[in-house]
Amino acid sequence: LLIYKSDFMPYEFGVNRPPHGFRKTTFTHYNYNASRHDSVWSYERYSPNLLRVSKQEMGQRIRSKSKSRTGEVAPDFTLSTLKGRNVQLSTLRDGIVLLEFWFPGCAPCASAIPHLNEIMRKFNESGLEVLGIEMQGAEKSLVQDYVSKHSIEYPILVSGKTVANSYGVMGAPSVYIIDTTGEIVYSRAGFMIDEVLETLNGLFKN
Repeated sequence: LLIYKSDFMPYEFGVNRPPHGFRKTTFTHYNYNASRHDSVWSYERYSPNLLRVSKQEMGQRIRSKSKSRTGEVAPDFTLSTLKGRNVQLSTLRDGIVLLEFWFPGCAPCASAIPHLNEIMRKFNESGLEVLGIEMQGAEKSLVQDYVSKHSIEYPILVSGKTVANSYGVMGAPSVYIIDTTGEIVYSRAGFMIDEVLETLNGLFKN
């Protein structure tokens, strides 16, 4: 639930309903004179540190809770693409792998797509494999529509909730870069294009 910091009124309410995906409702009209029963939700019933948080502050809290996996061996997994092809991480050791965990309805995930497309085009011939992992079990038809709508050029793996848990994903998008030894050399909740490019440039320069 997102609320306005100015008057603490609700702005947007979102619910994730696997396998149907993320749904949200935006509030635009308010009746300030309406009465309500005591059992109905009211802002005052909740602790300020739970609700009086902006999107930016919430993102910072999620990132602070996300444990860095840099230096660890990347958990192996096998997931299928939308076309039914199985992809196993450990078979991709000839190159560098970038994993991006995402889900439909995630605005920052959508913003990252053009950058990921560009990264794939730039480093693909050097041996980079970019894989998007849908992390909440959305229906394949919904994922396919999303891929078409946003012109995603890199492979999308589906049913990645268990894999996301094994990587300790706390928010979306989350990015992990894995080198040819299977070691995670970069991990972060959120998509920071400058950091990602710096890491990839360093890997492909060596």
